[in-house]
Amino acid sequence: MDSERSFTVKLSVNVGPVRTLESFIMYRIGNSKENEFFVDHQNMAALHAYAYKMQNGVTRMVAIHGLIKVNGMNVFQMNIGPEDADVNGYVVLQIGKVFALMQITEDPPNGSLMQPSYYSFEEKMDDLLHIWGDFDL
Repeated sequence: MDSERSFTVKLSVNVGPVRTLESFIMYRIGNSKENEFFVDHQNMAALHAYAYKMQNGVTRMVAIHGLIKVNGMNVFQMNIGPEDADVNGYVVLQIGKVFALMQITEDPPNGSLMQPSYYSFEEKMDDLLHIWGDFDL
């Protein structure tokens, strides 16, 4: 049953620290140091966007200023879930003019010692930055 599935959602903005999102907490993204994701960028508003992890690996991303790109698609808000991720659980984002990366992975069943093998977050960011160069437009 889907309601029993558990997911880990990680987010990094502007190649900053990778944070694991907790359910039902609003994570603010912008150039205010009070935000959970502080982004020191000239085109970033004090509160530019927010992320809110819900159930079953779904995270709502909402743009307060401008748009967010999710896998290349411009949106004002979007519920991003496992179906939006690639085979390694990654979703490529752009918030304002900065790069962001989300990873959604299904947690192993209770009692299971088996851990899924995923491409590391740092490897994925390095590859994307190498392909795109400086993502800061």
